[in-house]
Amino acid sequence: MRLADVTTHTLPGYQQKYLRSKAHHFKPAFRISQINDNIIIMTKQFLEREELIKIRLERPEDRELCAVELAEKTDSYLCGILGNVIILYRRNPKNPKIQLPSRESSEQTQK
Repeated sequence: MRLADVTTHTLPGYQQKYLRSKAHHFKPAFRISQINDNIIIMTKQFLEREELIKIRLERPEDRELCAVELAEKTDSYLCGILGNVIILYRRNPKNPKIQLPSRESSEQTQK
């Protein structure tokens, strides 16, 4: 199963690339082995504060489904899966920290 087959909540590719580059130097905020209510609450709180986080998954065999499930339950965007690490983004409506690039600005930087 491919990630594109199960992901329903997505950002355009150029915005995902931008967010992955922003998260490159981040260390994973925490490690999880399963998704439960406490993990969902903790992830939502962290996303509200930081907007962009990395999370290390302890069970790599089901990482794609786990990543998609966590993104859906936290109402966030899954920006990437790098090995056993997932990157989640959720914009803070009250105090946004990250300005996502528009299509025009991403095309200008490629020239």
